[in-house]
Amino acid sequence: MSKYSLDLSELMDEEVRSIRSGDYFLTLYIPSREYFKEELGKRIQSQARKVLRANKKIADFSETHQKVIEKILKEYSKLEIIPKGIAFFVRFSAKEQLGHGAEKEVVKMIKMVSLNKEPIKSAYLGKTFELDQLTWVNNTSVEALVLKLDKDMASIYELGNEGVRLLKEIKREMETVRSKEYLGVYTPNKFKKGYFGVASNKVDRELEQAQAEFSRRIVEEMQKDENLQTNYEYLVVFYTEYWREMLETLKQDFKIKLSQLTPLYVSKNLQSEKEMFEESKKQISSFQKQMKKDMISLAKEDFNNYAEGWRKVIKADRLKKIDTLFIKVDSSKEGYVFKKEFLYTYPVKGSRKVKSIVPWLTKNVLDSSGKLVVIKDDKLMPKTEVMAKLRY
Repeated sequence: MSKYSLDLSELMDEEVRSIRSGDYFLTLYIPSREYFKEELGKRIQSQARKVLRANKKIADFSETHQKVIEKILKEYSKLEIIPKGIAFFVRFSAKEQLGHGAEKEVVKMIKMVSLNKEPIKSAYLGKTFELDQLTWVNNTSVEALVLKLDKDMASIYELGNEGVRLLKEIKREMETVRSKEYLGVYTPNKFKKGYFGVASNKVDRELEQAQAEFSRRIVEEMQKDENLQTNYEYLVVFYTEYWREMLETLKQDFKIKLSQLTPLYVSKNLQSEKEMFEESKKQISSFQKQMKKDMISLAKEDFNNYAEGWRKVIKADRLKKIDTLFIKVDSSKEGYVFKKEFLYTYPVKGSRKVKSIVPWLTKNVLDSSGKLVVIKDDKLMPKTEVMAKLRY
């Protein structure tokens, strides 16, 4: 489970525990990378104050506003590096206007989340958090490794939103066999002329063995690093001509020992990190688009186990029948939640209204071992925002 998934679960649980308390829920999404810390702090303060004053019921609760803002700024002061975006989630009490200098604990819960994707600036104050943007950051972030294979070095990078970051390097151990280009053997013939030959059989076997050993070391080093195994979905492998003969062996090793990664192999000798970043994003995007296209086609073919549109998909979710949920990025749908997990597009007795049921829907699907496919290309789903392949 990714960090954002844990954040979502925590915030949803907070809503359920506190929904009948009469407290308010404040959500702020702030794009942040263009600002220095001091300037950004002022913008956060201004955005929070504006949304608090806009609520008619607590518009005049200036002391309450101030205490909420102070808590937000205190959390913000802990931030050492400014990310692409920041989200604040605050639950606070505002049953009455506080007297000047009152010490009453207003803020009951506060959470700050650093985002690796720039959010749309927004502020929401209501009886629930606004979790849509956090949902999309969670489910559209590409978590990938890049492996660059050179003759004597394997370099492992993390693919970020703006570049690649070197994680570790694995060097080939010193070999007893010298490289082929220096293994010519001078042999004079009877006409006193010389020629160069290659001690091919033995040398070829030793070089092949040495390369195979280096290949095994790379896989083993990645296998024993738990961080590399659990936090990434894709592995983009750039290899040179030198690795071509060993590629099938390497593929088998990755398939057996690092099966949680989806490897993409690219025969290119890229020198710069910028080139690796751009080509990696291109390869992953192309792979994902074709994969999603194929998955949608297969889902539609099985008409009896297919649902399309919010009402049918939500009904299937209540029955825990969703095998794969296809949903357009940035979709939002107002709805109702009953007993924490049962969703409706219409009010039912005992349910509570939420600004969007999308975060709850995606969580339900994943919690029931379903798959989530986020669609960015409108051409793949031109007529609906949501569809699902159902379990038998």
